[in-house]
Amino acid sequence: MVTVGKCCVCLRLSTGGIILGSFGAFSSLLLVIMIGAFLLNYDNYVLESYDKGAHGDQDSSKLAKFLDTYKNVVMTIMSIYVVLQCFSFISSVSLVCGTIHKRPKLVIAWLVSQALLTIFWILGSVLTNDIYMTFYSLICGYFWICIYSMYKSMVIRLSDCSYYDTGIV
Repeated sequence: MVTVGKCCVCLRLSTGGIILGSFGAFSSLLLVIMIGAFLLNYDNYVLESYDKGAHGDQDSSKLAKFLDTYKNVVMTIMSIYVVLQCFSFISSVSLVCGTIHKRPKLVIAWLVSQALLTIFWILGSVLTNDIYMTFYSLICGYFWICIYSMYKSMVIRLSDCSYYDTGIV
């Protein structure tokens, strides 16, 4: 597996881990708040964006069915996204704590969640042929390699310390 010695060429890996974890926690928390506000006010958004008075009775019943179905789909997708963002928040906080306290097991949650996220971004960029998604997936992959390098170095340091702690020299 490829590893790097510095994050973004000039930062220590631990500093990069703290920055990435802090940014991830902040953005996840912000997204949960924004999506929560959207879910609470969903009916207001739909009613404002569509004028019911311009259609006849037959169109109104079809519209009501469509809006109910659409609402259920959107609410389900957004609820799943909120749960995923909560997991992202927890894994980002875990990354910060694991980096500060030199606990590699706390970093694993972030590595798993970001690996899955990066795979989905890569699949999305391939399916949509979007250059921005491709660029973002490459950045996510690079940051994942940085944190994996930090994780690997923490594991090596801990294994060296445990060897000396046993009294065997």
